[in-house]
Amino acid sequence: MKGQHLFIRPAEAMDEHALRRLYVADEAPLPEPLVGPVALVAKLAGTLVAHTSGEVDGPDLLIRSFYVSRELRHKRIGRSLLIRLEELAARMQCFRLVAAMDTPCAGFLENAGFVQTGGILTRNIERFPAGNDEAIIQPAPQR
Repeated sequence: MKGQHLFIRPAEAMDEHALRRLYVADEAPLPEPLVGPVALVAKLAGTLVAHTSGEVDGPDLLIRSFYVSRELRHKRIGRSLLIRLEELAARMQCFRLVAAMDTPCAGFLENAGFVQTGGILTRNIERFPAGNDEAIIQPAPQR
């Protein structure tokens, strides 16, 4: 992965076949829906390697799925995808990210700053400057 750029963009209908292959290859449960207004994919060297989707519920963005290919975990792909999801949520006027406690990525989310609140995982959204939504699809900055 070193020297390769991670490309994160909104998920589109044409991504559904590749998303199904991603989940099936790792024998992971297939979330529904795979695409929609709150769905992002991450590509590395032209291959789809991560996916997240959710929905807006009032001031919250509910994370329905968050998945990184098993062979590419611990390489900051999930963190980069989470940053982009947070930026998207801020543009949608959401104030926090929310996930169920029993989500398969609960450990990752807790390591990324989510806290248990009333049986759910939550993280307040940092405010990003208003601007062009094209910023969502740019590669995540290296930290």
